[in-house]
Parts: sequence; C-alpha cells; structure tokens
Amino acid sequence: MTPTPIGIVVLAFCVLAMGNATRLAQLILVAGVFEAAAAVILGSLGVQPGLVPAGMLVGLVAIHYLAGRRSPAEAPVLGIMAPLLVMFAYAALTAVLMPEVFAGHIIVWPQKLDPLWLQPVPLAPGQGNLNQVVYLAANVALSCAAALAFGRPGTAWASLVRAYLLGGWLVVGIAGWEFVARTLRLPFPRELFYSNPGWTIVEQSLGAMPRLQSTFAEPSALSFYLVGVAFACTGLCLRGRTVMRADILLVLVLVAIFLSTSTTGIAAVAIGLPGMLVMAALRGRKVALKKLLRTLAMPLVAATLGATALLVLRPELLVQIGDVVATTLSKGESDSFAERSAMNAAAWDAFMASGGLGIGWGSTRASSVVPGLLAGAGLVGLVAVVWFGLCLRRAVRMARALPPHPSAIAMDAFGAALAGQCLAGLLSAPVITTPIFFVQIGILAAAAIRARMDARRERDAIARVATMLAYPAPGGLSGR
Repeated sequence: MTPTPIGIVVLAFCVLAMGNATRLAQLILVAGVFEAAAAVILGSLGVQPGLVPAGMLVGLVAIHYLAGRRSPAEAPVLGIMAPLLVMFAYAALTAVLMPEVFAGHIIVWPQKLDPLWLQPVPLAPGQGNLNQVVYLAANVALSCAAALAFGRPGTAWASLVRAYLLGGWLVVGIAGWEFVARTLRLPFPRELFYSNPGWTIVEQSLGAMPRLQSTFAEPSALSFYLVGVAFACTGLCLRGRTVMRADILLVLVLVAIFLSTSTTGIAAVAIGLPGMLVMAALRGRKVALKKLLRTLAMPLVAATLGATALLVLRPELLVQIGDVVATTLSKGESDSFAERSAMNAAAWDAFMASGGLGIGWGSTRASSVVPGLLAGAGLVGLVAVVWFGLCLRRAVRMARALPPHPSAIAMDAFGAALAGQCLAGLLSAPVITTPIFFVQIGILAAAAIRARMDARRERDAIARVATMLAYPAPGGLSGR
C-alpha cells in the first residue's frame, strides 16, 4: 500500500474532519475532482481521493446508528430513497443469477476492454459483475448516509455549496494551467494528477488544439463534471446568489468545456442552459436573468474582440480553428463514435433478448446511461430510477413552496447540477459512479426534507402558542 502526495493531503484533512459530516462532505466535493489521481495505490489498483472521505462519511453514520443516534429525518429519507434501494436490490440479484442463465447466448461488450481486442464477446459470469455491484452499493450507501447525516438540524448548507464551487474553481484553474503548459511547452505535474494505475492517460489533440482533461482521465469526464458546475452556477445566479462568484466561474467553465472539445459537454450546455434561461423568464425571474445575461455578455464581447485582434495578427489561426470545429462536428463519423454506437446497440439487443429482465448488473458495457441501465437491470431498474427521480423532484418542489429556508441554496445549486449531469449522462455516459454525484443526491434530499420538517415544527409551535392564548391556564396570564 503506497500513499500518494494527494492521498497524504486528503488523509490529513480526513483526520481533521473525523466526526464532522459537513467537513467530510466538503472533502468529497473537493477531493473528488481528482478522478485520475490515487489517494492510495494497492498493487495495480488506485483508490480515488474522493472515496476516502466518502467511506468515512458512511462509517460515521453507521457508528451513529450503532450508538443509538438515529437521524430525525430517517422516515422521509427512506421514503425518498426507497426506489433507489429497490433498484440496487434488483441489480444485485440479477448480477448473481442472469449471467448464469444467459451465458453464451447473448453478445456483450466487456466492462474492461482489451486494447488489442475491441470486439463484443459472448456473455459469461465473472468477477466484473460482483465488482460493479460493490461500486453500486457504495454509491447508494453514500447517498443514503449523506441524506441521513444532513437531515439533522444545524447543517451549514452554504458551506457545502461553497465546497462544490471551490472544486469547480480548482478544475478550471488546473485546466488553464494544462492549456498553457501544452501550448507553450511549460512544466505540468502529470505524475501528481494522473497517479492512478487503473487509468491509461494519453494527451489528446484536435489538430493544433489540445483537448483539455484537467484532473480527469479524459476530456469527456472533465466535461461531465463541468456541465454540473455550469448548471449549478446558472441556478445560483438565476436565484440572485453570488456565492463564490458563481457568475465568473460560469464563464470560465463554459470556456473549459469548449476547450475540452467534448461533444457531450458542448451539447449538454447548448441544450440545457438556454432551457434554464427560458424557464427563468417564464417564472418571472427577469431581474436575475438580465443580470446573468449582462455577466455573460461582457466576457463574450471581450473574447470576441480579442479573438478578432489575434486573427488579424495571425490569420493562419483561422484555418486551425476551422479544422478544430470541423473535427468536432464530424465526431459522429469517427471510429470512436462507431464503437460507442455498437456498444449501445449491443446493450439494447441484450435487453430485448432477456425479455426485459436484464442480463445482470455489470455484464455489459454501454456508452449511454439508458441502454446500460436497461441491459443491466431491465425494466425494473429503469422504472425504479425514474420513480426515484420523481420522488426527489416532488420533495424539492414541495420544499420550494414553503417559506424561505437556509437549505434553499443547496437546492438551487445541487438540484441544477444533478439535472445537468443527468442530461450529459443521457447523451453519452456509460455509467455514473463519481462520489460527487451521489453525495449531491443525499444533500439535495436532505435539504428538501429539512425545509419541510422545520416548516412543520414552526407551524406546530405557532399552533401551540395560539392554543395557549385562546385557552390560557387558570391564573397563567393574570399572575398571582
């Protein structure tokens, strides 16, 4: 077992945060951005930095329950999380049974691809099913633990949002460092950020334009994370919040997504952000909308003027930019796109061949969430996930209908972030496994639950006072 420099720092902060659920969640939101790094190296396996505080948060909640300290939000948390637990139970069951039932009869893409043999293979039971179930169990446990921990009174909601935005600032800052280092051949600590032996990290470029990946294993992973940050910043700005200069961060995130040249990231923001602006206009938040548009307009004009001046001085750059745009738009004709399409087609075929039951969690690899979910967990898994999303959305809508609550800032940020990441996943993401995503689910559920519980407590207190005033105890108001 070999700790890495990033791992030593994360472990030190975890020791300081031990016993504090808020601090541990903040560490998940910050340390989790170093996806291509390892906190500890175990042979050929690297433990991602975000998993260390995630495991400690789950352990902390488990210790509380062993000590008899049950969360006051336990019942509503279980009500919201029930579909997710159903999905996990069915996925675990199918992972054990279905690979045996359909072995050799269905063609799948293996979870771990062999670079020398990029072809589908007949389904066969293997360790991959168990590994994927363990990952799913850890993610579901993290969501439930976060919801139970932050369902207690006294959560510092704004600090959780600041930690998430701090992670965004770190990622765009390192992305800018990477861009300068790769274009001007300056030093960049690749060994520090890409220390996980489980990843094969290669520098990708489109012509003369480097494809940025910052602290992630590939540009698509970077864009998946940044789409969530972009949606969170937009949600905060549309609610009139300026925490951690979310308006400026939004501009930088959009630039980083463009420089990653990830079609998924660009499509997600091109579809989602205008939709958010239209919904804000329809709901009457015109003042915040105008302020946000002014914020985006100023750097856009400055960038346009700067780019125009640069092209006048160096007109040959126009050809290179055209090549980058053409290459990005033609990704649908590339070999990688054909490979991803073949993965999705195989997942759909596996789902149909299983009669809608699924062929077992972790049995096949897909390029998008929906075909992967259907192939692995069948209709039961898809219905459970949709049911869970509706339950969470209903809880948030009910909480927003109540008087303002301190948890509203968490609903503004993490509700929008989850929506953006789900949109990116629907476009192209084989499976969502990042601890940041699942701790956000728990925080969002807890924020909605806590707002409703506090509103109910306040109503009960007012009712008790009104009852006391209407029916005072003998001598209670007149004194002795």
